[in-house]
Amino acid sequence: MKDIRSIHKEAVELVKKANDLFAIGKKEEYITAIEQAFNLEQEAAMELLLNVDSEPTRSVIFRSAANLAYLCGKYLEADKLIHFALAGTPFEEIKIEILELQTKVQLSLNIKPAKEEIYENAYMEFLKQNAVNIRIEPKTSKYSKAIAISYIVDFLKNIQASYLNFSDVNFIKSFTDSDFNNLESIHKCFIHDTNLLGVEFKFNSFGISIAADTGIMNYNLTNSPKFKEFSSRLFTDFIDDVLKPDLNSNNFKKTITEKYTDEERRKIFSPIIPSLIDKSPYNVSIANENFTSNIKSFKPITRETKLFLSPATKNVNEGIEISLIRKTEQKRGLKSKTIIVEELKHAEFQINISNIIFEGKKVYLNEPHSYAVVFSDNHYTIDDEYYNIFTQSDDYNKILIDYEKLFIEKYDYLLSNQNMLNQTDLELLQRFEKTSLRDW
Repeated sequence: MKDIRSIHKEAVELVKKANDLFAIGKKEEYITAIEQAFNLEQEAAMELLLNVDSEPTRSVIFRSAANLAYLCGKYLEADKLIHFALAGTPFEEIKIEILELQTKVQLSLNIKPAKEEIYENAYMEFLKQNAVNIRIEPKTSKYSKAIAISYIVDFLKNIQASYLNFSDVNFIKSFTDSDFNNLESIHKCFIHDTNLLGVEFKFNSFGISIAADTGIMNYNLTNSPKFKEFSSRLFTDFIDDVLKPDLNSNNFKKTITEKYTDEERRKIFSPIIPSLIDKSPYNVSIANENFTSNIKSFKPITRETKLFLSPATKNVNEGIEISLIRKTEQKRGLKSKTIIVEELKHAEFQINISNIIFEGKKVYLNEPHSYAVVFSDNHYTIDDEYYNIFTQSDDYNKILIDYEKLFIEKYDYLLSNQNMLNQTDLELLQRFEKTSLRDW
């Protein structure tokens, strides 16, 4: 009998090599390495075909071989290996994994595998291997194990905001003008492309595998080795700094104080605090790979921790030309009396523009264009999806100027590089030209 452990170990090393190749864009080499790993794992699995008593090794090896067959587009081989695996007596947890893989294989059986589909499967697998599994459960059994959609949306919105701010804080801490010729532009593009991705969903209560694309399809705005190293560790650092620690512990507070200022902590943690306090209607935990058990359950943060994570800050809005104060008035005849003055924590302003002028370049719009300025977490954000313009600032007037600057720069860039644009950018250029008239 062949040395199964040795063959399996060699296959695992090839898979690691394949993932490394995929991460740096060497897709053809990735497929070659995955096929080599599959051949080895299939060889190991077939050695155990009749040895039904060698669980869990037997089913683990067969599942691994079937998954590798799936990743390189060998769906028939994957289907056969899955049936061999289920013919034994796999442990319940492994059986669940095999059945989930079987569902994916069955969906693909009638498809002639193309390389693009293989790459897409590889991309999803790469993300899943680096994902963190989050479970959201209601605190009451009003709807049994079903969870209100509003709870799910609330948590996902909060964790995305926390990750976005974490990315922004660490970008500013990591780079200066000496790193890029166009630091501001790189910064804005980086923030615009910073998203958490849902790569797996479970519906016993609600579970989601969250990952971040740290360089395969995203962040292609620079070839800087320093930036690539920074982006590759960004999501892992977020997990280590925000999701893994016991936020109430003194050790965590000491460590995080050394790493981030009061303002940086406030920016990172304030979005996620509402999901982790006693009053939150749901519990959050980190689950294992199959969502069968919890690795860590988030304890409600104490009032002391809340003040530590989101310390009081000076009013950054002093001096701006718009009002973020809401007044409630009591009217008596012709007189009125202000009885409540409340500083707004969130506001949205609609801006209408008909022309744009920046540094002598003019654009006249065929019809007025409307975009939103959102005030939240003490800063302003414009995310204009129509023209693909994103910018943030603590200054309301500055963000309006930044928008016009980015509008002109983006239009000018697309015009100057028409022969090198991808399909998405070509469609964006057509949108600019269809809706506006330029004067330069």
